[in-house]
Amino acid sequence: MSNGSRVVCYARDSGGREQALSVDQQLERIGTWCREHGHILTRQFTDRARSGTTTTGRDAFRDMMDYLSNGAAETGVVLWEFSRLARDYDDAQYYVADLRRRGIEVFSITDNIPEGLDGRLLESILAWKNARYSEDMGRNISRGLRYMVAHHKGFAGSIPVGYLGDPVEVGKRRDGTPHIIKRLIPDPDKAPLVRLAFEMRADGATLRDIHEQTRLYTWMLMYSYMLRNRIYTGVYRYGGVDYPDFCKPLVDQDTWDRAQTVNDARRKRQGSDHPRAVHSDYFLTGLARCRICDSPMHGHTTPGKHTSLRYYVCGSITRVRCGARMIPAGELEALVLQVVSDVVLTPGVIGELQTEVTRQSNAAGDTERERQSRLSRENTELASRISRLIAAITAAGHSRALIDELTALEARQAQIAVEMARQAPRPVKLPPIDYDVARKALYSATPSERGIILRGFVQWVSAVRENGIIQGEIQYSVGDATGRVSL
Repeated sequence: MSNGSRVVCYARDSGGREQALSVDQQLERIGTWCREHGHILTRQFTDRARSGTTTTGRDAFRDMMDYLSNGAAETGVVLWEFSRLARDYDDAQYYVADLRRRGIEVFSITDNIPEGLDGRLLESILAWKNARYSEDMGRNISRGLRYMVAHHKGFAGSIPVGYLGDPVEVGKRRDGTPHIIKRLIPDPDKAPLVRLAFEMRADGATLRDIHEQTRLYTWMLMYSYMLRNRIYTGVYRYGGVDYPDFCKPLVDQDTWDRAQTVNDARRKRQGSDHPRAVHSDYFLTGLARCRICDSPMHGHTTPGKHTSLRYYVCGSITRVRCGARMIPAGELEALVLQVVSDVVLTPGVIGELQTEVTRQSNAAGDTERERQSRLSRENTELASRISRLIAAITAAGHSRALIDELTALEARQAQIAVEMARQAPRPVKLPPIDYDVARKALYSATPSERGIILRGFVQWVSAVRENGIIQGEIQYSVGDATGRVSL
């Protein structure tokens, strides 16, 4: 960069206790370097406590890329080191190349990178080293946490309501300091309220009723997570593995099972079939999902200068971390209608799905015939064994063992009779579809009517807005056959 160049800087840390340089220290050193080299530092972009392994949740990084992609006057980006930009190999290569194609130099004040092709090779090696460091560190941390969970019952994460974290020393670290973990013990104040919440749910109470009685959370949605968390039965799921008897349960198994039955019944009213979703003016409510974190999206209206602005917003509690931007409702709805009309509601696509439904139906019939044949063979064998047992009892007298075996065989014979009487599903024959009528109905319907029509064959719409462009997928179905198409 020439003397007097206008530059921006980017600083980031991961939020760990042992950060080599904090964001403030990075900014101070970058500012000093710019003054020493005669560059004009115009803007500072900072992400604090954000991982470099992904761009998700790094709002300042995204703001910087948007700013530099829209004709900014600056000609350079200054970093403390390249790992601050990204620790993902592909991300590092992609974003540096993208900036350079726009005529913007990327400069690290600590990585000694020469100019020319040799410098590009060294940058690639540094990107690989940073990515490998991140992978190794994550693997080591995960292995250590799994060991603490499995061998010392140390809880990894935020302490769930109803429990307290009891600090326990399990050894010494390499530097000689105590290695402290937290084991879960019941919170004498909140554990009874958690039990009450599960008992109320088992009896069919709503989340609002539970909240009124317990006041365990300030946000109603958190009760849904709590009432499905198996930690309250003493089972801790970590890294895809269940650890039973991990802590003292707050809820007995019968109450848990009854509460889950109510949860499952209420869950069926959520999503696309929930009454509020069906009658919403945002007709993709219940269908739209965030492509970043897969959480449901809901409609959000913002007052504008002349008219209200409508958006679809990620409804997850992790929205800040997932970094999802609001999507203009009109743009997303128009795009979905266009794709559904031009791509999905066509003889080729629907015909292919109808063929698949017919194939699945025929396959189900073959499976049912094989099932009936297998049950018939087993029934014949059982009848023969029962006859032999009766003959043995008649000849030698009965014993407890012979009577128990005979009872078990007769019970199985009765069960087979019930299974053989069960009717197999009949082959499905789908009615023909008038595609022109379907398209006209979709466009002429009211918003709530459009939602009802789409729910007839659309399972979900996954969407995200990046750099002003909406991307995503639509999954649709006919019978048991499904397909996907890109937005």
